[in-house]
Order: sequence, then C-alpha cells, then structure tokens
Amino acid sequence: QFVGEDRALRRLALRTLRDVTLESGSQSEPGSRVSPDTTVRNAVSLMLETGDEQLVVVDGDRVLGVFHLRDAGELL
Repeated sequence: QFVGEDRALRRLALRTLRDVTLESGSQSEPGSRVSPDTTVRNAVSLMLETGDEQLVVVDGDRVLGVFHLRDAGELL
C-alpha cells in the first residue's frame, strides 16, 4: 500500500464523469455507453471488465464526450 491510497480511491468513488473534462466524441465512437452520473471508480471498473479503453458518456441521445482509461490515472 502507498500513503494516501485510500484517499485516492475515495476521490474516484466520489467524482462522477459529469465532474471531469471529457474528450469530444460522437455517436460512432467505440465503447460502452454510460451516464454522466457514473462515478470514475465505476467507469474504471467497467472498462477493466469489458476490455474497453474508453467509455462514451451520454445524456439520453446526446453524446457529452469520451472518457479514457488513461484519464483516470490523471485524477489520482
């Protein structure tokens, strides 16, 4: 364990994709679709489960942007 590990994981569990800067994207982007209310922690878990390197964040039919696995590392 590293110092502050719990704090970093807690931060990922509290922040949602609505709170982070997303790369622009379109409906044709590959990756699972998720709500902007998805936590960063859940987004990372989903990407690890599915093997996706990115998630498309959608609000109804509107694409808000793309969240990449590498983005999570920058949030720690």
